[in-house]
Amino acid sequence: AFGSVNAAGASDDKIGKDSVEASAAGAELVVGNAADGTFALPLADGAGTLAFTKTGAGTLELPRAARTNTGATTVAQGTLKLVDDPRFSKSLAYWFDASREEDFEKDASGVITKWKARGGSAVSAFTAKAGSPTWGKTGKVNGHNVVSTRSVDGTADQLVADAKATHRTLFVVARVNSAVAMGGLIGDSGRDYGQRLNGDASQYETESGNWTIETRNAGGLRMDGAVKKDTAVDAGKPHILTLYHDRDDWATTLSWGGTSKTGSAELLPAIGWYKESARHFDGDYCEILCFDRVLSESETRLVENYLAEKWLGRTVHETVDPDGHLSAETTLHVAAGATLDLNGCPVTVAALEGSGTITNSSAVAATVTVTGKAAFDGVVGGPVTLSVAGDSAVGARFDAGATLVVAGGTVAAGTHVLAPPTNGLAYWCDAGRRETILLNASNCVTGWLSRVSSSARGLFSAGSQKPTYGESSMDGRPGVSFPAVEDANGVPTAVLKADKTSPVQTVFLALAASQTVNCAGYWGVYGVDRGFRAGNSAATVEGVSGGVRYGGAGDYVSLDGMVCRDDALTLGAGQVRVLATRLDPANHPDLAAVLADRGSDKNPTALGAYTYNGAFVGAVGEVVAYDRALTDDEMMRVERYLVAKWKGAAWTDGQPPAETEPAFAPSSGLTLAGAQGATFTGDVALGGTFVIDAQGGTTLEPIVIKGNLALGENVRVEVRNIGNLKRGAHYEVLRVEGSVTGDFAAVAGLDNSRWFWRRTSNKWYLKSAGMAVILR
Repeated sequence: AFGSVNAAGASDDKIGKDSVEASAAGAELVVGNAADGTFALPLADGAGTLAFTKTGAGTLELPRAARTNTGATTVAQGTLKLVDDPRFSKSLAYWFDASREEDFEKDASGVITKWKARGGSAVSAFTAKAGSPTWGKTGKVNGHNVVSTRSVDGTADQLVADAKATHRTLFVVARVNSAVAMGGLIGDSGRDYGQRLNGDASQYETESGNWTIETRNAGGLRMDGAVKKDTAVDAGKPHILTLYHDRDDWATTLSWGGTSKTGSAELLPAIGWYKESARHFDGDYCEILCFDRVLSESETRLVENYLAEKWLGRTVHETVDPDGHLSAETTLHVAAGATLDLNGCPVTVAALEGSGTITNSSAVAATVTVTGKAAFDGVVGGPVTLSVAGDSAVGARFDAGATLVVAGGTVAAGTHVLAPPTNGLAYWCDAGRRETILLNASNCVTGWLSRVSSSARGLFSAGSQKPTYGESSMDGRPGVSFPAVEDANGVPTAVLKADKTSPVQTVFLALAASQTVNCAGYWGVYGVDRGFRAGNSAATVEGVSGGVRYGGAGDYVSLDGMVCRDDALTLGAGQVRVLATRLDPANHPDLAAVLADRGSDKNPTALGAYTYNGAFVGAVGEVVAYDRALTDDEMMRVERYLVAKWKGAAWTDGQPPAETEPAFAPSSGLTLAGAQGATFTGDVALGGTFVIDAQGGTTLEPIVIKGNLALGENVRVEVRNIGNLKRGAHYEVLRVEGSVTGDFAAVAGLDNSRWFWRRTSNKWYLKSAGMAVILR
């Protein structure tokens, strides 16, 4: 088992390829903790099957690699995020693109003063330190402007990064103007360590010595997508150089005699020159990308093709993606509270299980294809298609944009589990879990423990006034009650504060305010006037006009699942309400400064009297706080969970209702694929599109619902590949054995054809007008 990882491995001819293989039967590799990470290694069965488990609240990125293991793949906690393109991953340290004019700051004479990064987590800008580097002053490369460095009157141009970065894979697209002996293309500022031309300036230096970043190809260098022994410097011609730094302090080829070892991958990058101004680069920079791990071959090819198409006007690799993300033989299990983020990447697995969330943070639609049995009752959201074949039990909720493809067999339409995501949790305190409430002899709450692992252990009492626990404080449901007892100044002061400081960006509250207390605190930063507080009534929450709301102007704020943003909120005395806020990253480009302004970098958050104004009077049933900004899909999921629990389903004997809801709820889409029919057992509700696709077949088998069908107001039918069906025939497409509510609002795909859509009772058909032959 590993904690936070940044595993990518080496691929040197001498070292061999790093991978993980089972050394015993039933082996399991467990990766992850609260921190984010990357796992890019191949996985394979060996002496037995190898299982892979993602654990911990953090997000683990999973790039492409050769994974052939047949053991289960489990997302137990947090988020497993698939990565197709490393340019858009956390592994990107910096990315500078000379084709983007908006990334440059120049003085009045047009000299570059700052070149801002297009992306990356380590370096934000190159700043001019010497000479007068320019942009767009020399000939374009394949129609794009470039950054030029040279030496004029003994002063060489230089730009230096604003921070160090780890250089494991480095791409530089550059064009030499005039070859300078040992001219430094890029390297560690102030040190003889980087990539340079050789002594006679005829080639790029290729020896793996302790003065070169590149460590993999001794005596050669990857140029324009291929390892070349002859890395000739062609003046006036752009080239792509790909550098790998596999290992630190690793014995290398002897260059000047003696023993040479590789240096550190961490350096402060400089371009133009890095050690001596006399050894400068006279030429043009087109694009530079740096990654903090060794990319796989398929990832390297993807980046090289992108750069080649842009700057060389051609591709350098015919094949790019031979590897996938998950083995097609694995059983994928997404546990309740955990998330699989497809991130635009399609996957095929042998089986699917669990009650978690399958989502897609990319606008590029992605499909999960299950070739065997599916038993999934979680959430499918975003542009995701779940394709199942064979007998399956699908109790998933399909949110807007998601689709279910049924390729035959029987699908059980069950219920799905409502559960907030657990990655990035600051704390999750639930009064429905009596075992998490710590009480003293007077029934006062001294602590409220988080129901799952999180940044904080929970919320704990601070001060003399203490909340109490009541079995029916929340309209017959249990809650932590903040009393009307007043201090000497006439202000209620009960408060529960987190035992650990963390940068909370999203919070949800299920609460009921019962008494007027001016400016009373519901939740906020302890000791700082930032949070949710009452206006002049305990039944209201102030808007942003006072400048104290935790979410700033335009940030996400909602009441009972309805987004209100900047408005003041009317709660209603004694009514159970669900309140939420999120610091939207788009509103806060400098989020660290915003969190500092709210005191979140040094003060814990708290319920009740978080500042001197006092505490609201009422009860809290549940509070869920995150040290990250949840997505819109995640916000709606948590709100739906809280509304159903605290405002919807009844509690029995003080016990919360089952955290489930019916599957195939309105907003889902259902696709009938190919010529295979399917049977649904259970009730189905549709709010999306019912798609009939005759691709690959000349007939259709009906889909049968052994239950009730509820159709939303604007549900329509879409018919695809109608030309494949036999003319003059009719096909039963849908049969419902229970009751039907509503009907399809429209049918698309039959224009300019002789096919018609018909309904008879609870059956729907496609009928053809056929062809008449007249004999005379």
